[in-house]
Amino acid sequence: MKKAKLNYKNILWFIVMFLLGTYFLMLILNDKLHLFIHPKMFKYVFIASVILYILCIFQATLFTEKSKRRESYFGFLFFFIILFFAYIVKPQGVSNSFINSRLIDIHSSNKEFVLQQSSEEHNSHEHSHGEKEGESHEFLETLNKTYTDVTLQGETLKLRGIVYRDNSMKKDEFILGRMLVSCCAADSQFIGFLCESNKDFNIKEDQWVEIIGEVDYYKDELGNLSPRVIVNNIKKLSNVNAENQYIYN
Repeated sequence: MKKAKLNYKNILWFIVMFLLGTYFLMLILNDKLHLFIHPKMFKYVFIASVILYILCIFQATLFTEKSKRRESYFGFLFFFIILFFAYIVKPQGVSNSFINSRLIDIHSSNKEFVLQQSSEEHNSHEHSHGEKEGESHEFLETLNKTYTDVTLQGETLKLRGIVYRDNSMKKDEFILGRMLVSCCAADSQFIGFLCESNKDFNIKEDQWVEIIGEVDYYKDELGNLSPRVIVNNIKKLSNVNAENQYIYN
């Protein structure tokens, strides 16, 4: 009996689909999917992973299918290069370099967020931030209030976020912020509080901290009354989970 020849193209497609499905599953199990998309999209990634495994089963039945023409395998190089980097490159969370690619001015970014929330409240009586609970929701609510209620002058705030700095800031200034995500990391928006302190807390860029400070209003470069936080105390945080690095809108 003549031994069946292997169809290498079908075998390569099996490997690509298996590796891609496994990568999606790894992101879910390792809690890294939060770094890429909104939690409401997780179920679609899981479904995609299951479909890929099902296709792998079907593809395995074609390993000995006779090829009708001369095959080119060069196109598979593209898939394997992408999969190679996907597996070896560790997904990174929020960082100053990531924020730099999205932030122009913190007050402009905050005001855009506040206007968006005002518009949602106008169109609907239910004000929703997605997961309306916990510290993340409080961060959004507090930010919204500081831009809409100047009577908060002198009020004490307790906030958590990442430390961001750029070259335009003074030595005693930094931004305590979070990334706001509506769908995925690609559409994320950096929002946060301009902070100032006369004390040297020895904090660095990309550190996650918890601050306690008082709301203070000042006139910005455009003459508008803008909020900032005068920091009295800072606590450095460690091992911030991926799901806590973003706020989901």
